[in-house]
Amino acid sequence: MTIVKFCNEQCVTENVLHFESLANGLVRMRIETACKELLNAIDQKEVDLDPMLELFTTVDSKLSGITSHLPHRVYPFLFAALKGLQVEAGLGQPEVFTIEVKKA
Repeated sequence: MTIVKFCNEQCVTENVLHFESLANGLVRMRIETACKELLNAIDQKEVDLDPMLELFTTVDSKLSGITSHLPHRVYPFLFAALKGLQVEAGLGQPEVFTIEVKKA
């Protein structure tokens, strides 16, 4: 199982994505969140993903479909979901990412 936590300063609660490999090669993503935008974007709390489709093609995918329902493109969900899927599928290593944006 792979777990990804993400948030920004506007978040009141932490968002947690859980990824679990399935026997058929798919990866199940489950979300724990109180974020209304994410809850509205994901009708169910879990979705089965094809790692090869999601990570290596530019066709519309389940993750891009979810992000199309979020209020803006800079919401950190997509990067967090892609990285968690990559690690659970054995195509990448766990890492810590920090993005700090300041206005000078």
